[in-house]
Amino acid sequence: MQSDSKPEVVSHTPGPWAVGYTDDKRAFVNAAGVTVCKCDQGGDDGEVLADPRANARLIAAAPELLAAVSYTLDRIQEDPNLRYYAGYSTQVFYLLVRAEAAVLGKSVEDVEKTRRRDLQPAYRKTEPEVLRLRDQLDELRRECGR
Repeated sequence: MQSDSKPEVVSHTPGPWAVGYTDDKRAFVNAAGVTVCKCDQGGDDGEVLADPRANARLIAAAPELLAAVSYTLDRIQEDPNLRYYAGYSTQVFYLLVRAEAAVLGKSVEDVEKTRRRDLQPAYRKTEPEVLRLRDQLDELRRECGR
């Protein structure tokens, strides 16, 4: 069963993103000939804050990381076995939802409502049908002596 709402599509520079270096103090991330961002070593006062190469590598991985988060959240919705181990009440699910919310610029609560299959209107519509079928199954079991 598919959910009624899909996650919002993010409008960012398409990947792949690649890292480039100008020197030990500066790095940049490019995508299709466009500079996505520039990373410097430190603040305006010359204080060393971070390794610009490490920051650039992390930023360059963003499109692939977003794809992995979205793919995993889709699979959790569709696969009951995966949902059992990495489902709605697990730390894994919460971390993935937080990551997607950060990229979408939405609240964690809004993304969770979108991603949780059990909160979707279509899922709620099937609940009475499931209860009716469960009652029929119980009746059949009684008739068969189980």
